[in-house]
Amino acid sequence: MRVDDFGSSNRIGRYSNEPTPALEEAAKKNGRTSKVAPEENATDTVKLSARSLDVAFARKIIDAAPDVRQDKVAEIKSRIEAGTYEVNSEETAAKILAEALSEIS
Repeated sequence: MRVDDFGSSNRIGRYSNEPTPALEEAAKKNGRTSKVAPEENATDTVKLSARSLDVAFARKIIDAAPDVRQDKVAEIKSRIEAGTYEVNSEETAAKILAEALSEIS
């Protein structure tokens, strides 16, 4: 299927700065121009709140931090390889429970 002619159903023209033929005709009838004059030195500005700037700054710090603490990984890896790494299951369980309880309350 080939589509060459968009015809009158093409509504994209209304969103562009180029006037459509219908707009030009209506403008002529009303004695106006349909051309959009560009504003001299037109600028858009955005003012961010102090909170949003703080969040952006925090995001930069977080993004710059490594995802993995390589020094800690290397230490544990060497202890595992040496056979000296031991996990205190009671301490691990206590930490898991404390974290779960803090999320509930």
